[in-house]
Amino acid sequence: MNIDAPIPAMAPPIPNISPAVSAQAVIAPASPADRWQALRQVGWWKTSDTVMLWLILSQLIVGFFFTVFGRMTFNILLVGLLNECVISLAWAIILVYRCMDFVLQLRANIEMLPFDSARIAVGFLQGGTPLNTPVPR
Repeated sequence: MNIDAPIPAMAPPIPNISPAVSAQAVIAPASPADRWQALRQVGWWKTSDTVMLWLILSQLIVGFFFTVFGRMTFNILLVGLLNECVISLAWAIILVYRCMDFVLQLRANIEMLPFDSARIAVGFLQGGTPLNTPVPR
């Protein structure tokens, strides 16, 4: 970092608007009604998880009916177990990538903390108006 480098220009301040207009622009996020909805909101359970669970359960139900009605053979059992393994493996891969994305998003949020705190400080020094940021939030 060069000490003689020019200081980048700050974004122009946002013009003051009436409190009534700014209050209308604030949209509060919907708060979850229970713990399950809160977990779904943060991405702990997604639609793909429900689909994978239904696929696994439908395979088990089909295997049960094959056994009950006497049509179960070794080949049918092998194909059913192979389907279960493929679905379970696909679900595991999806979960690994979801965890990886969560860790990367968390790391990005940690890296953005100095910028966000500086933005809040500049907004406070400007009289409560937020700093115009080039990074969408």
